[in-house]
Amino acid sequence: VLFVDHTAMMGGGEVALLNLVRHLDGPRYEPVVALFAEGPLATRLHQLGIDTHVLPLASSVAHTRKDALGLRTLFRLGDVAGTLLFIRRLSSFIREQQIDLVHTNSLKADVIGGLAARLADVPLIWHIRDRIEDDYLPAPVVHVFRWLCRVLPDSLIANSAATLQTLHLARHD
Repeated sequence: VLFVDHTAMMGGGEVALLNLVRHLDGPRYEPVVALFAEGPLATRLHQLGIDTHVLPLASSVAHTRKDALGLRTLFRLGDVAGTLLFIRRLSSFIREQQIDLVHTNSLKADVIGGLAARLADVPLIWHIRDRIEDDYLPAPVVHVFRWLCRVLPDSLIANSAATLQTLHLARHD
């Protein structure tokens, strides 16, 4: 299982990821982690003996804040081209590592890792930890992300019922 996160800084999602890979059933699942930057999470994973790879994402993309996203982001052609090349590189990494399942851990990782998993034709789980509402993200990003939730991942995990409700998915009881 490849776990993908865009950051290696220790936040709530990264602590949860660290705990998840540390407690996986070792004989059944072999965790591999791909991070888009160096940082404390990479160090901790290495110390635990977890197969961890840092695949650097351009800092202009990695450090783009959620409130700066929107239509004008598409006009930063260098960033768009660099991101597309990164997705291709990550997809190649997935195939080379013979990954059976991709589990993304952050909004950037959901989109970037999700597209790479689809290119590699590998099943995908998105772990959503953020509210997808226009008081948190720009409205166009909210609409695109909600649409992607329906077409990109095979499964979704939300950190709470409140987070899940913000995705506006149809209920399947």
